[in-house]
Amino acid sequence: MTLNHYLSRFQNLSMNQTNGSKSPHKVCLLLAVMDLIQDKVICSPEIKLNDALKARFTHHFNQRAQGRDRDTPENPFFHLRSEGFWHLDYREGYDKDTTKRYSAKAIERAHLDSALFEHMQSKLVVDELKEALEGNFAECIDNQVAMTKLDYQKPGGVAHDVIFNDIQAVMDDPSLTSTEKSILVKSRLGQDQFRSKLIKLWQGCSVTGYPAQSMLIASHIKPWRASNNQERLDKFNGLLLLPSLDKAFDQGFISFNTSGQVLISSSLEHPNVIGIEESMKIRLAQSHHNYLAYHRSEVFKG
Repeated sequence: MTLNHYLSRFQNLSMNQTNGSKSPHKVCLLLAVMDLIQDKVICSPEIKLNDALKARFTHHFNQRAQGRDRDTPENPFFHLRSEGFWHLDYREGYDKDTTKRYSAKAIERAHLDSALFEHMQSKLVVDELKEALEGNFAECIDNQVAMTKLDYQKPGGVAHDVIFNDIQAVMDDPSLTSTEKSILVKSRLGQDQFRSKLIKLWQGCSVTGYPAQSMLIASHIKPWRASNNQERLDKFNGLLLLPSLDKAFDQGFISFNTSGQVLISSSLEHPNVIGIEESMKIRLAQSHHNYLAYHRSEVFKG
């Protein structure tokens, strides 16, 4: 199965709802499984409900539990069987039809689709799968993003020789799987999960608050070419900007100090004409600071 198939499944889990709130149990168990695969605690598609998995489930559950939610990892361990990628292995004398809830006497282990397990071994792909899981809790989710099939052609109308060269470098990288290449290319084009992450984080232009998404550009703080693969997809390495601000930021005519106050280069003539004012400021999280420090040091013209 393709990554798009699993992204769609992860975004649309069958979940219990109480008073309009979705139960987080399936999401928490899948997050726990991915953590343990990344930590190489789980090294095959076979999943056992052991202490390590229970502890990691509790970690995620404590962050998401509401109201009467109970810390019961055995429930999603059993009920994930309805999702199509999670399969239960029954002990002798038990089967799917006669087993209605989790019991260690009846169920030996679960196992994942082999293709899904392979996806979960990649840090880049895991980030996409985790983002898809969070979509179960969003009021609106853009499924079209995850289902887009890429055309790796030079984007028409964009100067974009630089962008095209970056994309070509990704496509020629033998260390990346085809799925990882797809994720990185869509990120470079400002599409897919990177842009979606910035929209969720900023809720509009990072500087002005202007809300119309169609007018906003997903811009990397630490430039794409200087970033590693994880940094390229990190939402804290991004700003959502109106075109004039994006152009000025990309070319180093503006940056932001540690308080979020705009810095305007002396090389930029009449900044007010293009809507850049000294009073402009952005709100920063701690995770933005290293990226902005790089931008001030290596991109900003001063």
